[in-house]
Amino acid sequence: MQHQWNPGLVCAAAIALMAVGCSDVTVHQPPEREGDDPGECYDGADNDGNGLFDCDDPDCSGAVECAENDPPSTPEISISPADPTTEDTLLCIIDVASSDPDGHAVSYRYFWTVDGSDAGVEDANVDAGQTTRGEAWLCTVIPEDEFGAAGGSASATVSIGNAPPTRPEIGIEPSEPTPFDPLQCTLHEPSTDPDGDDISYTYDWYKNGAPMGFGPEGVPWEQTEAPDEWACVVTPNDGLVDGPSAEHLVTVHVDVLPHSASGTNHTCSVQMDGQYTCWGSDSSGQIAQAPDVSLWQIESGDNFSCGIVFADTGLLCWGDQSWDQHLPPLGTYVALGVGATHACAVTSTGELNFWGSAIHWSDPVPDHGSMIDVTAGTDYCCGMNAEGYIDCWGDTAPLTATPNQYRDFDAGAGHLCAISPGGTLTCWGTDGFGQTSDAPLDGDWLDVTAGLQHSCAIENSTGFVTCWGDDSYGQASAPTGVFTQISAGAYHTCGKRPNDTVDCWGCVGQDAGQCTPTF
Repeated sequence: MQHQWNPGLVCAAAIALMAVGCSDVTVHQPPEREGDDPGECYDGADNDGNGLFDCDDPDCSGAVECAENDPPSTPEISISPADPTTEDTLLCIIDVASSDPDGHAVSYRYFWTVDGSDAGVEDANVDAGQTTRGEAWLCTVIPEDEFGAAGGSASATVSIGNAPPTRPEIGIEPSEPTPFDPLQCTLHEPSTDPDGDDISYTYDWYKNGAPMGFGPEGVPWEQTEAPDEWACVVTPNDGLVDGPSAEHLVTVHVDVLPHSASGTNHTCSVQMDGQYTCWGSDSSGQIAQAPDVSLWQIESGDNFSCGIVFADTGLLCWGDQSWDQHLPPLGTYVALGVGATHACAVTSTGELNFWGSAIHWSDPVPDHGSMIDVTAGTDYCCGMNAEGYIDCWGDTAPLTATPNQYRDFDAGAGHLCAISPGGTLTCWGTDGFGQTSDAPLDGDWLDVTAGLQHSCAIENSTGFVTCWGDDSYGQASAPTGVFTQISAGAYHTCGKRPNDTVDCWGCVGQDAGQCTPTF
């Protein structure tokens, strides 16, 4: 059989034989070169294993990163704030940035030392809580380009100074003072000191902007006149420097307490806003001549009345002028008492003044310290000092000075009644009608008044009125109900109700209209 030659089969067999028996056939791979992959000329490794690293390998001679590199310039720096305290965070500031000759990006490394030792801070900021007064803090900044070439370092230093104490929070007590009140400056929130120093305080007082020389002991009540403005300024000090001062202001004012004032044959009543009304006998103009002003306090005598003016706390009198009762001394006043033909008053500095028939008395005015209140009887006056002791003087004065303390008192024709701080009642002086001996010894009393020959008092817990002494004209026959204040005249008594209305009783057979309010 004859075979035909097929070249394709020959080639396939040859290829099969080569795969099985031709072991000297290989595929050629080019050797690895430094820099074949990005970053190999600057990664610190011998990537091609030839013993040469990075730019020392000739294969990297053409790499950009292996070109000659100039370091960045030295920056200019500062620390803010320049005069720090322990309250300040330190900030290392690049004032003039580094420049790089090769145009490379520049970054900065920060190092802080405190008193020459590593502070362990590698940020631009140092928190205020890490610093202590007296320490020296140094910031060092090193610029580097993107290939790690470091430029010249720059340094700045600051010293940590003393931090002053904080501003305190203060107030003045009372917050709405009257002319009777002393002023006291109080610390509501003391200062704190960031350095832990002990703090002392300086107190300064100003009246209407003028320094007054008072200190932490406060302002005596004799100095507080309406409508003065008082300021307390408190300055903290840590032994080295003052901290910020605190200031508080109050204005002295007068509080009108609604009340009635009973004279011999007329009565007056003051309302909450200082407006007042008088009624009864007008034999000497004690009704018609009443001035059109607002009054803080009003008191009535035989045929005249006097009042403390609301605006300036000066005195005004009207009605009978037979003893110059209408000519009170100038000044500012905090209390007033009116008798038969005379009057007495306490100045805003605690002194006693008097006018009318009182200028003819032979008794000297008592000198027992600053007075805060006064009352007038028929021919005498009594004053109460700041400690609550009572002293009287005049033609028919029932006593010189009391050995006990009181908080309220009132003078009648020849007797006096007073209430102790605990609320007990005491009366002394003439006693022809039991106006002193019949006084109730038990109870807690709010207000007391003394008339010609009778007395009345308000019970503290109930507001009910009890009267004793002469009741010939019904002046000791108090009506039922609650009262807040009472005032006795010669033959009548009037009192304020809680709603500021006035009720009067007495006047039987002696009625000149003083028991019939006209408002």
